[in-house]
Amino acid sequence: MTATFGKLQGRSLELGDGLNIIEAPNETGKSTWCAFLLSILYGVNSRERDRAGFIADKNRFAPWSGAAMSGRMDCGTELGELALTRATRRQTSPMGEFSAVYAGTNEPVPGLTGAACGETLLGISREVFERSAFIRQNNLPISQDAELERRIAALISSGEEGTSYTEAADALKQLNRRRHNRTGQLPALETELAELDRQLSESNSLARQLVQARSEVEALSRRAENPTGGTDGLQPLGGRPAPPGPLRCRIGGGTGRGPRRAGAGAASAGPNPGERDHRPAPRRHRQSGDHPESRGQGPVGAGRGHEGIAAGGGRCE
Repeated sequence: MTATFGKLQGRSLELGDGLNIIEAPNETGKSTWCAFLLSILYGVNSRERDRAGFIADKNRFAPWSGAAMSGRMDCGTELGELALTRATRRQTSPMGEFSAVYAGTNEPVPGLTGAACGETLLGISREVFERSAFIRQNNLPISQDAELERRIAALISSGEEGTSYTEAADALKQLNRRRHNRTGQLPALETELAELDRQLSESNSLARQLVQARSEVEALSRRAENPTGGTDGLQPLGGRPAPPGPLRCRIGGGTGRGPRRAGAGAASAGPNPGERDHRPAPRRHRQSGDHPESRGQGPVGAGRGHEGIAAGGGRCE
């Protein structure tokens, strides 16, 4: 470290790794080096004012030579080897100009600013640093600080400074109240999510119905292309088999030798002239004298009558 700060005029101090103990007589600059370390990390509070029994740092550590307050510190951090520099451009803002570059280069460290330098590199605020890692000789009685109390409570409850059981419980309570509140963005998003789930379920159901309908259409198309055949390889009219009906026979005329016998006429009687059922009707035998034209002929006429019935041809429809 190199400092123009208070009684330090271009003085340098090199610290090693681990614990460093500085032993020197009074008024040699031990407290001044500690104040410089605080200022290079967190800056000088330019709004602080002198009051009874207290002198603000911007006045207390103003260089005795009248030069502008400035300093440089080279340090190793998680970001790499860095060179931190603070200088004073205006008297109203001592050490207000800040720069942070990688050691041995002029490449600036992205995101590292003068206001957030100490908190970025150490992970704690200025107030916590002054009440834990840096305690002034005249500030041995530690005043109350909410941030320090929060960190101590976090260490007690969870074992980590940044994880507080109380804060986590409060966050869960707030989330629970928001969840059960009927107004706000969270209930509206949950309602919208439920509606989207319902629409997705309905779409899946319709997709299954569509697949089933397409399968039925394909099956009907195959049946239309290959319909079932009729009896004996004949295609029935209209796709339906013809209903069974009685077989009817047409009986031809007699032998052509005169009028038909009464027996023959009686035998051919039916629903329609010239048609009869295929089943033979019971034969009736007439004597030769029953018909006027057959008188005197005897058995020969009867025989001729039977011959006419027997000789008559027929066809079935």
